[in-house]
Amino acid sequence: MDKQPVFKFHVLSLGASNQQLGESNNYINRPFLQIDDLRKKWGDEYVVINSPLGDFDKPKTYLGCIDLDKKNRKYLKLFKELDFPIENPDYFVLNLCFSGSKIDKVQDFFKHNDDSYSCILSSAYNKEGEVYTTDMLVICKDGDGIVVDGVMHFFNKETGTFEEDIN
Repeated sequence: MDKQPVFKFHVLSLGASNQQLGESNNYINRPFLQIDDLRKKWGDEYVVINSPLGDFDKPKTYLGCIDLDKKNRKYLKLFKELDFPIENPDYFVLNLCFSGSKIDKVQDFFKHNDDSYSCILSSAYNKEGEVYTTDMLVICKDGDGIVVDGVMHFFNKETGTFEEDIN
């Protein structure tokens, strides 16, 4: 595959599943739901990070790229943590957990800029009756939108959250 562009990703939160890749220094992180004692669900797409997450109690900024693996699945590779403040990261990464209607990765996500790499990277969900429980990883920019339970929410970089559109 061609060399992918490198961006600054401000990681606000990651998925619940974090596994070391063999004996390497690389870890895979992805959305995860524990349904009951026996059933578990993971998102197919993932984040690769070259160090253990350890205590992730505050946001961190990394250099990284979005690429495709051997099975043609999209993944985010975070390869260098930046130890100095970044005023304007290229993208934000956050994990969202909720119960409600199903969110389609394509139909319910709206990029503020069509040329961006913003997306719902991965999601794990479980349906009980008419309600979906969802854990998902989102790569976004300020102003990107997502429809949750029929209501548009826009990402606000100042608060690091998706906020309901009140217009």
